[in-house]
Amino acid sequence: MSEAGLHGRDTLGLATRVKALAVADPVLDLERRKPLLASRGWAGYQMEELALTAIDTVTLKMDFDDGARHEDIVAAMARVAGLQMPQHDRDEHTAVAGWVLDNLLNVGTVDRDFSHLYGIVSNSTYTAHAFSFKLLREVPGPDGRPRLRASNEAIAVLVGAVDLDIASEQVAADAKLEALVRRGRLTDAHRAAEMALRRTVQYTEHIRTRLEGMRRDICSVDWVRDVQRMQTEALEHIEDRINAENTIKDNLVRMMENSTEDTTPAQAAELIAILQECLRRHASLQANLQEVGERFRAEQERQSFVPPPAEPTSPSNASCSYRPCNCQYGMPIHCSARSRRR
Repeated sequence: MSEAGLHGRDTLGLATRVKALAVADPVLDLERRKPLLASRGWAGYQMEELALTAIDTVTLKMDFDDGARHEDIVAAMARVAGLQMPQHDRDEHTAVAGWVLDNLLNVGTVDRDFSHLYGIVSNSTYTAHAFSFKLLREVPGPDGRPRLRASNEAIAVLVGAVDLDIASEQVAADAKLEALVRRGRLTDAHRAAEMALRRTVQYTEHIRTRLEGMRRDICSVDWVRDVQRMQTEALEHIEDRINAENTIKDNLVRMMENSTEDTTPAQAAELIAILQECLRRHASLQANLQEVGERFRAEQERQSFVPPPAEPTSPSNASCSYRPCNCQYGMPIHCSARSRRR
């Protein structure tokens, strides 16, 4: 939610920009801490570039159901480290990459959060608030091994914005790409297409995080107000993005067919590949959103069950092995202990 929604109008108007600086600070801090590593001979590595490589790689490898493997991210950073310092050996490149990844995960802190103070001025009163965030976080993978996911704040480091409406930014990214393609500026369009892809990933992560938060405590969620409304809005947004990106792709195909320049078909093919990845991710999110009702029903039933207590010493002390759920998605489940006493 925006600062205005949380605290009323911020007359100072600096909170969003302070947050934008804050999310970049852990990346910049890696370079500032290099003097502490002088004994290792790592001074020649550009740590910010390695950090951005890590965030970029995680962002592009994660999808709705799974994250990126640690070894893939370390390998991607080690390749860049090898370009930076080719005279050093591969083991050192890997060690540098591991150090950068640990710092992006904030390993060694209790909750692995980064925190930054900012102020809100409302009704002539200044109030300090803590902005806590993660850049990368570890989550369990389908095989039980840890995976990496990039947070919205991490993706904001890549796209240069934080605390904005992600859906609107995604629409803007597609519009910019469409305009560049229409004008034949394919070199500039390639960067815009990469930005559109990152916005696609960011929007998917935004929806996935919201659904995950709702599933944690299903009984606090109003199905119609919270879930169904978000599902409808997201599906409409995705359909609009699919239509827009298919139109851009069709324009690129025509451009490839009609071009008399040697470079145009290759550039257009690269753009089409990026758009196909956007479309694939949209289709995956669309499929997951269409299953929200079934998943919430299953989660409601699971959370409604409470394991039965130890055998009571007397009938009067018998207690329920089930608890009623007050959410608007399902009916309360009745007490099995009470029915046994009858």
